[in-house]
Amino acid sequence: MSPNTPSRGEDCGGLPPNTKMPPCGTTYKMVFSKDPEQKYLYVANGTNNHIWLLDRNSGKTLGSFGTNGEYAGQLHWINAVGVDSKGNIYTGEVEQAKRIQKFVPVMADSR
Repeated sequence: MSPNTPSRGEDCGGLPPNTKMPPCGTTYKMVFSKDPEQKYLYVANGTNNHIWLLDRNSGKTLGSFGTNGEYAGQLHWINAVGVDSKGNIYTGEVEQAKRIQKFVPVMADSR
């Protein structure tokens, strides 16, 4: 998902003391959209604290949201993603955040 993110080793960085292995890679969990065609794929990126939106057929990245933080709407070590039948996106976080958030999609104005 993010080619500049290390997949293994020392550069993965950022764990608290006494932790065996730093977080690595960019795909922690993923889920398909709930439309009949399952047109989109939502990918939780725990290292970079993003949700990536992909077109399922082409694999093209359509967008992302999220940034590191512990305020509402921010993500910190996102480790779960889910989508309900209305298109709402749910995220789960581990480490210090330990929370679930709900994101409601807003359609862009097509004018």
